Amino acid sequence: MAVLAAFRAPRIDRRTLIAAGLAALAALIVLTLTRPADRVSVLVASRALPAGAALDAGAVEVRQMSSGDGLVGGTALGELEGWTLLAPVAAGEPLLASQLVDPATAAAPSSMSISVEAAHAALGSITAGDRVDIYVTWSAAGGERGRTELLAAGVEVLESRPTDDVGGGDRTEILFAVDSDLAPLIAAGYRMGELDLVRTSR
Repeated sequence: MAVLAAFRAPRIDRRTLIAAGLAALAALIVLTLTRPADRVSVLVASRALPAGAALDAGAVEVRQMSSGDGLVGGTALGELEGWTLLAPVAAGEPLLASQLVDPATAAAPSSMSISVEAAHAALGSITAGDRVDIYVTWSAAGGERGRTELLAAGVEVLESRPTDDVGGGDRTEILFAVDSDLAPLIAAGYRMGELDLVRTSR
């Protein structure tokens, strides 16, 4: 029995166990609090930019931030050439996606809508973001068809939605981005002829 007593495992004090556990917990908390947060790349103004300024490679730079919510990601650096600002941005201030206007919209801030038969608008498959060529077939005397010609090319579609015609046919309502030159052309073609839309890109 004396031999067995000699090999008995040492007794660990309960207070020692508690202290070791608290030390491990404290170390874990410190590690969690001091661990650097994940960073994301965003675009910031490299200099003070006024409202209406067109962006170029020298106007913005990439910076690491803790959050990119609502901001323009750094990967978009090469895609913003010619985009403009709705509001001024101070040097070093992140760009907000809501502050940017694409070149097509900036050049054509106005919009107008028309309604055409789906058969004359790529079977109604035209969607927002598409660009279309607009052809007009002018009405001739006696109800006959007149000449057909290209009215406008590469017109941006802002919105498109199907609608039912009173006569039972399918129609598509389309909202275009227009300027002061394009709007009267489309209006004249719509009222004095028949329009056909050819989707050229999407």
